[in-house]
Amino acid sequence: MKERFFSLQPPVGEPTHLYKMVWEGGAFRETLSIVGGLQGDQLTGLYIASQLCRFLQRVEEGREPGYRITGKIQIFPLVNMPAMQTRSRLWSHDNLDLNMAFPG
Repeated sequence: MKERFFSLQPPVGEPTHLYKMVWEGGAFRETLSIVGGLQGDQLTGLYIASQLCRFLQRVEEGREPGYRITGKIQIFPLVNMPAMQTRSRLWSHDNLDLNMAFPG
């Protein structure tokens, strides 16, 4: 399931909305979180997150025999949209490298 987790209204232009994908299986106690897209000049994390989302969707639909979701999985494919849009390593509003600041 796709959920919005953050919105930012820049001084000029359209707002930026960030989303996460969530899968829940059974009575869960554990949560696995996967974060990608911290730096806008590195696309590998975004690609891997999208492939994992496709796989988990197939598992949820029962199209991957032998696999089942037993906890909560949340994937944040892209958390630095402004940097991705400018293909920059840094957050465009204050030149912060989120990879060095994460998780905060």
